[in-house]
Amino acid sequence: FGDVLWDDDRVFLPHVDLPSNTVLVALEKPSPAACRLRTIPVPFPCGMPPVSTAARDHTLCYVGRSRALVFDMEASLRCSVLQIDTNGWHSTNQDDDDIWHVYSTSVFSWQPHGDRRTRRGFYNSVLAGCIPVVTMRNIEGYTEVLDGVPDLRAACVVLEDEPTTLDDIFEVIDKVDVVEKCKQLARVAPFFLKS
Repeated sequence: FGDVLWDDDRVFLPHVDLPSNTVLVALEKPSPAACRLRTIPVPFPCGMPPVSTAARDHTLCYVGRSRALVFDMEASLRCSVLQIDTNGWHSTNQDDDDIWHVYSTSVFSWQPHGDRRTRRGFYNSVLAGCIPVVTMRNIEGYTEVLDGVPDLRAACVVLEDEPTTLDDIFEVIDKVDVVEKCKQLARVAPFFLKS
């Protein structure tokens, strides 16, 4: 079990000669090119409890490594940004508290493509009642991991392509029925809680 597979060939597992009857339980679903083994994908385990969507201070947030669009977000009064340097593998408990605060005080969260089609922040965002903004490419990855259950498209804002400006995101989210999306998030969140 592990977080060892990206959408490209940067990790060791595809090059290890494992028996053909090996089944890999992996966080997220690796691309077929990354692993020739049979895999059982599971979402990132999250321990954040679902919260109410009341009292949101920011329209849009982002948690993660630095990106070009992040500089525009930092300059906007409508946004909250937390840049995280995880040193490659995990964040600290303080990071977790800060992450939870950012998601739980924002209405929407930008969840761009990263090392893989899916991100841990997507699951944290859903549990915090913060509506994820994803691309068509990314939503397909989350849907595959959860085998199509629940209906993630109803709980997210799905953009056709990766946004190039902050206005690309605001143009879409300013038209969203937030109350309806939050109802859908409440249906989705229980799928992401670890027991």
